[in-house]
Amino acid sequence: MRMNQSAGTPRVMCRYGYDALDGLNLCSPLAAVPTQRFYRQDQLVSEVQGARRRTLFQHGQQLIAQQDSAEDVATQLLATDTKRSTLSTAYSVYGAGHAPQLCGFNGERADPLTAAYLLGKGQRAFNTQLRRFHSPDTQSPFGLGGMNAYAYCLGDPVNHVDPTGHVPVSLALKGLRAISRVKSVAKPPRRLSTLVNREVGNIAEEMQTTRDLIKSNRTWVTRVDTHSSLAMLDQPGLLHKFVYTRDKQIIMGSFPRPLNHAYVNLPKAKYPSHASFAKYAVQEYGAADEVVSAGYFFKEDGIIKIKNYSGHYRPEFERMKPVQKRLKKLGIEVATVRNDFIVH
Repeated sequence: MRMNQSAGTPRVMCRYGYDALDGLNLCSPLAAVPTQRFYRQDQLVSEVQGARRRTLFQHGQQLIAQQDSAEDVATQLLATDTKRSTLSTAYSVYGAGHAPQLCGFNGERADPLTAAYLLGKGQRAFNTQLRRFHSPDTQSPFGLGGMNAYAYCLGDPVNHVDPTGHVPVSLALKGLRAISRVKSVAKPPRRLSTLVNREVGNIAEEMQTTRDLIKSNRTWVTRVDTHSSLAMLDQPGLLHKFVYTRDKQIIMGSFPRPLNHAYVNLPKAKYPSHASFAKYAVQEYGAADEVVSAGYFFKEDGIIKIKNYSGHYRPEFERMKPVQKRLKKLGIEVATVRNDFIVH
C-alpha cells in the first residue's frame, strides 16, 4: 500500500503477504513488527506479532473468548450479536467503529492501517466509511456478485453478512429456514441409506497412500463450508473428489490429474480414493463415519458442477441433490451432471 507525501513521492506504508491459495497471511506496516495470520478453514483464529500472540476461541460460529499472550497471558470473554459483531464496540449499520479485538464488525478482523475489513482472507477490502468495496466483484455483474460490483451486502447490511466478499448471506432467510424446519418435524425427510465401500479391504493401504500424498504436498483436503473453500477448483491440472457424510459435512480432496487420464492403467495405491478421504474426514474433522454421497467437483465455463463418479461407493445420480441443497445453504450454487458409467 502506498500513500502520497506532500512532495508527491509515493511511500510504502504497508506490505501484505499471501499464501499459495491467495489467503492473506502476513501484514507488515511501516516501522512495525510483521504480523502473521493463521486460519481454521476460512476464519481467522490467531495472529502472531513478534513475542505477542492473540488467539480466538469459538464453538461452531459462536465466538467465545480472545487470549492475548506476551509476557503475561490475559483472556477476555467476548459478547457478540447474531452476526458475530462484538458488543464492546458500537458499530454503524455498515460497520464503522473502532474494533480493539481480533474480531470486530460481523466477527471480521479490521486492517490495522486502513481500518478496512479484508474479507475472504484478504480477497476484497470493504471500507466502512465509504460503505462499499475498494475493488469490483469478480462475480459481477452476471454471477453471484450481482449488478453492482462494488455494493456491500446488496445495500442491506442489517439483514445480510458477506464473509467471503463475494456472496452475501441473508440472515432473514436463515431464520425462515429454521422456522420451516420446525414446522416440518411431523414429516421428516427420507433418510438416505449409507453407501457401502466396495473395496473396504484396501482401506489401510489407501489411507497410508493418502497421508503420504498429503504430507508430501501432492494432495490437499478441504472441508467445504464457504465459497472460498472451493478455491482449488481454479488450480489447473487437478482432480477434485468429494464425500458427503451423514452429519452433512462435505470433504473435498484435490490431487494432480494422472498424465494419461486413464485410471485403469494406474496402480490403485498411486492416487487417493474416495474412501480414504472419508476416513481422513473422520480422523481429522470429526465427521460421521457414514458416507451418503460421493463424486467429483469440477469447474466448466465458470460454473461449479458436481458429478456422481466413485468406483468405491457408486452413488446414484439422485444422491447429488442433497449435496447441491447443502451447498446452496452455504451460499454456493452448483449444477449437477449425471455419470452413466463408473470410474474409480
